[in-house]
Amino acid sequence: MDVSEQINNFEKQALEYKKEVYANLTPAQRLQIARHADRPTFLDYLKLIENSKKNYDVVYVDPPYASDIYEQILPKLNSTYVVAEHSHPLEFNNYTLFKQKNYGGKMVSILVSQKQ
Repeated sequence: MDVSEQINNFEKQALEYKKEVYANLTPAQRLQIARHADRPTFLDYLKLIENSKKNYDVVYVDPPYASDIYEQILPKLNSTYVVAEHSHPLEFNNYTLFKQKNYGGKMVSILVSQKQ
């Protein structure tokens, strides 16, 4: 029994229903969806990075300001380059500072791995 046509029809109906529902949401309702309680957190991503055997060419890191996330995440990354946005000077273990720009109250740093 081939049910692929029925599945395709259900998927199309679901997409149309989703478009209809989202079109009628208020801004507050859209915010509730965006901030869903089950969305991934930083710790979820950190576990993903820790368990990953992949090497990344470039990783962009933009955590909440004044946090210690960099100290937790940088040693775990397998990345050649890291582009990091932060609010205060940081120690970039295992990375060499290639370039840094200050934009008012925030800094953007480009780091190069020392593991190359």
